Amino acid sequence: PAGIQSAIDLAEQGFPITLIEKEPQLGGRLNYLNGSETKELLSHLIVRLQKLPVQVMTKTEVKGIEGRLGNFKVSLIQGNNITKLTAGTIILATGADLYQPNGEYGYGIHPNVITNNELVEKWEEITPDKIKKAVFIQCVGSNGHIDKRGCSKYCCEAALQQALSLKEKGIEPIILYQELYLNNTNAQALFKQAQKAGITFILYNGAKAPQINPQGNSLSIKLQGQRAKSISAGLVILSVGMVGREDSQWLAKLFRVPQGEDGFFKEKDPLLGLVETQVPGIFLSGSCQGPKGIIDSMTHA
Repeated sequence: PAGIQSAIDLAEQGFPITLIEKEPQLGGRLNYLNGSETKELLSHLIVRLQKLPVQVMTKTEVKGIEGRLGNFKVSLIQGNNITKLTAGTIILATGADLYQPNGEYGYGIHPNVITNNELVEKWEEITPDKIKKAVFIQCVGSNGHIDKRGCSKYCCEAALQQALSLKEKGIEPIILYQELYLNNTNAQALFKQAQKAGITFILYNGAKAPQINPQGNSLSIKLQGQRAKSISAGLVILSVGMVGREDSQWLAKLFRVPQGEDGFFKEKDPLLGLVETQVPGIFLSGSCQGPKGIIDSMTHA
């Protein structure tokens, strides 16, 4: 939602804004999260945006850029049409991709091992007559997993929301976590709701990942180390972290914006220039600069 928030903030100050979106609809990750609060937030942002003189171009990609601060020439392609526009400044709000855990925890091998994003896509198929218990495994692709990426900051809040939604369906959720990142009032409120609803939280050692094995029509999730135990569940949900976009190298070259080793765009200064880049007139907004939850992204915008 960072791009929408940036457009709203600047348009309300009287700046002429063009909002470019590669996908058919605005909203980014908000389109793939459960919960009425998330849908209400996106709807609220869209309504605010529509009341402002903002030009919105969906299904549109940037193909070229020339010029400098105050006089950027941007080439766009929308379907078969190529257009050009002039801009004084550019804000990159391209977001992030989600880690693909191919082969890990049985993902891609067992059909009942899915990611948190796929849970939204398969939501209508997941019913208590088919699945009695679902286990979330947090920090897949982040927080020290694989190549020492840091915390992705959105996964805990998303898992709490999804677990509560599963509980409402009549499915028992269990959350396996290394640590819980609850940095805003919404995440803290969701955690309290989860505790009140009787959702089970189990700490696991990130250095000793849970082992997943088939067990009839279900799965056996074996925790290792001091808290060794086995859990039987019909569904395993991998809460995957954020990674730099697949096309981030091309975008970085196009806009001449440096990247970190993690694939995210680098800010000018981590303390004094969080939204600026080394290119005058080009700014960053949201998770293209690093992993962020919804509230963090909107604040960064």
